[in-house]
Amino acid sequence: MELTIYLDLLIIINLLMNYLLLWTTGRLIKIDYKIWRLILSAFVGTLYTILILFPQWQFCNNIVTYFFISILMVCLAYWPLWWKRLLKALGYFYLMTFLTAGVLMAGYNLNLQSQFREVTNSFNLSLQDSWILLLGALVLGLLGKFGWSIFQRRVPAESAIIPLVIIFEGKKLELEALIDTGNRLCDPLTEAPVIIVELNSLLTVLPQEIEEIFSNYDLALNREEIATDIGNTAWANRFRLIPFSAIGSQRELLIGLKPDEVRFNFKDEIFITDQVIVGVEDQEFNQIEDYTALMNPELFDKEGG
Repeated sequence: MELTIYLDLLIIINLLMNYLLLWTTGRLIKIDYKIWRLILSAFVGTLYTILILFPQWQFCNNIVTYFFISILMVCLAYWPLWWKRLLKALGYFYLMTFLTAGVLMAGYNLNLQSQFREVTNSFNLSLQDSWILLLGALVLGLLGKFGWSIFQRRVPAESAIIPLVIIFEGKKLELEALIDTGNRLCDPLTEAPVIIVELNSLLTVLPQEIEEIFSNYDLALNREEIATDIGNTAWANRFRLIPFSAIGSQRELLIGLKPDEVRFNFKDEIFITDQVIVGVEDQEFNQIEDYTALMNPELFDKEGG
């Protein structure tokens, strides 16, 4: 079989597809990533693809070498990772790879020119097949943008209330949290999930200056004043404004504070993360069941220990 390869196209295509695979993987499992690290990792994958085209590097063209290259790519893109998180990232990376390969193969088979190539017993990698590559890129883009709801962890309703520990400057707040599947609030800047906590519970671990600010204002009516006052304190770097909207009300802003750490246990697994925002709400969530926080289920996709 005759194989015609345009090296410049091979490099561009591999860089693009490797980058999109890593980007989509990071988006699906909510890993923090830097674009330059994704590009570096994509370059390593592309370099491997080019090397195995040469006869002297053919010994690397096997499943074992590919497995180690994929581990290297994932580590370069997302390190540091807990080992469980690393295995999950690898699993999603392979899933996206196989899915994209299936889409590209289907597109190639649907291409009218593929029948002619079977007759001539040749294969040509050229711009004529660019629509197939765009199809694969589109699938990855859509999965990275909207696919998290398909792949996210499902939390059983019978385990809806769990113990939660929130730490601010060494002070621990221990409370019961409801895993609220309706809470999808995230920080618009960092995309960190939001835990909504009753103000009365939170006051016990706040510095006196911050506690006084919340005590001097009505949280429901004076959010702007509270935001201004907190912005003038040492806690300004912890302060966030989270946009939200409730049924039957206009879009509002929720005051948020970034903790040093959040810990919780679920099914004998310990979860520890600092990628979270604590939203403050001056109302009692439930008078029957003893929980004082509403937890975003996306926290289960954050770093676990």
